[in-house]
Amino acid sequence: MVNNLIYNPGAKAVHYNLVAHEWEGHAYQTGKVTLIGNVYRQGPDTKPNTPLFALGGHGDVELFLQDNLAVDDVGKPVAQTGIYTAGRARIVKAIEPYLPPGLRIHPVERIEEDLPLAVGARPWARDAIDFKLLSDVAESRGKIIDSERENATGYPAYPPTRRPFIAADWNLHDMSPSAGWDSLFRQR
Repeated sequence: MVNNLIYNPGAKAVHYNLVAHEWEGHAYQTGKVTLIGNVYRQGPDTKPNTPLFALGGHGDVELFLQDNLAVDDVGKPVAQTGIYTAGRARIVKAIEPYLPPGLRIHPVERIEEDLPLAVGARPWARDAIDFKLLSDVAESRGKIIDSERENATGYPAYPPTRRPFIAADWNLHDMSPSAGWDSLFRQR
């Protein structure tokens, strides 16, 4: 996970867990998790003392942490890691990140300023719901809902949009836009 803003996740922000009954008859694998440049902010539904990364279960995980920010709902630092079960799993410090080569990583201090400008399906055409959700994150409001009925404003019903797929517009080996990711944010 690189350059994410995690807000008000509830019981867990990021977690890894190999459940014993799912692995019966098989050796546990050692997982590889990399967290770089992420901002984790607890909100009104986040359980107190919830760390950025939590380990449960029985299989070990190699964890690489770098340049992450984890704070509670008033800006005080919270733990980067924790264990939430009595299983025998342990966190092993990874020596190097497990990432694809050439990945561009933004400084963590820019995430809360830059990311909200680019998130969502259509950041160039925000609607009232987009603005509310982004404002809730910025102002530490909002809550986790269990159904659309808990959202007083409801969700809009947009007409479908269609566009033909043009293979030349894409790098087919990784499905990235041939004109660069920024080209997706230009209004059409």
